[in-house]
Amino acid sequence: MLPVAASEQVAPAQAFIAMHWGDDYLSGQTGTLAAASGINALTSPVFCPHSKQPELKHTAVKVLKAELPWRLLALAWLDEADALDARQALQR
Repeated sequence: MLPVAASEQVAPAQAFIAMHWGDDYLSGQTGTLAAASGINALTSPVFCPHSKQPELKHTAVKVLKAELPWRLLALAWLDEADALDARQALQR
C-alpha cells in the first residue's frame, strides 16, 4: 500500500512511483512470505534477451481506496547510530 496524490504532472489514467525506491524504503513480504525488494518487486520480471535490461518502467496498476482502521505517523530525533538501529527494527 502506498499513499496517492493527484498531480497535473501525470497524465490522466496513469500512475507514477519512482522505480528507485528499493527495500530501504519499500519492503515487506510477498504472498509466499519471501522478502520483497522494493517497488520493482511489483513490476514484470520481463527483460531484454540480448542486453538483459529489465522492463521495469511499465506495469498495469489498479488504484483502490484502502479503508484502514488505523493510521501511523512516527517522528523521533535520534543520534545517527540510534537512528539506523531504529530504522532496521521498524523495517521488520
